[in-house]
Amino acid sequence: MDYGNCQVTPDNEAVIAGETYVYDYNAANGPDKVQAFIQAASVVGAPPTESPFNQGRLAFLLSGDWEIQTIPKDNPMDFGITYIPVPQEGVEPATWAGGWSTVIPEGARQPEAAFQFMKFICGAEGQKMYTISSAHTPTLRSTFSDPSIFSEKHRFFIENLLNVTQTRPPLPVGAKYWDELEAAQDKIALNQEDAATALATVKANTQPLMDPFCPVAAPPEMEAITVDFGSSQGTPAATPET
Repeated sequence: MDYGNCQVTPDNEAVIAGETYVYDYNAANGPDKVQAFIQAASVVGAPPTESPFNQGRLAFLLSGDWEIQTIPKDNPMDFGITYIPVPQEGVEPATWAGGWSTVIPEGARQPEAAFQFMKFICGAEGQKMYTISSAHTPTLRSTFSDPSIFSEKHRFFIENLLNVTQTRPPLPVGAKYWDELEAAQDKIALNQEDAATALATVKANTQPLMDPFCPVAAPPEMEAITVDFGSSQGTPAATPET
């Protein structure tokens, strides 16, 4: 999102480059074969025990901190957490964050009670309960320095990834934007359209819906966070440069 010009930017050069990599990789290996592998590995409604990673048939996967809780339930394997590989040596690591929201729907019969619950779940006590029970990273900064709510594996997210995390832009067309990006990636992965063409369609279908809301203020920049639990889990298996 380009807040200065109030434009969604799926046609950003870096986005096109990333999706071109997907297009070229699938073209070289056969888009139908790649798609068949993906579908076999992620059957909708299949139990987690059928995941190729949990079965020991897949070396690594890109996922989130919730796997810290779910993987041991399905297969008590010894696994590690590290950075996503970068395309060139020296490139800084990056990740992204999005999450759940607490809202009071229009017409709610108990808005005051709902608001009291929202204050609790977004407060320190509620955030600690949420973090311990789900292994999700909390959003309340004051909880980051409490080592009691994080497992050894969870510390990697807090100590190493917080300051390289980008948040999804909070946009009134966010759901539409997401759907359009998914549709574009499907076309790119199947080699039905090249990256530039598919992403241009995303912008054409999303920007007109964004225009009535312009201008939109950018979220404030988050200050850098330093968290040191003392006895850390040690050096990750791979560094940002690998």
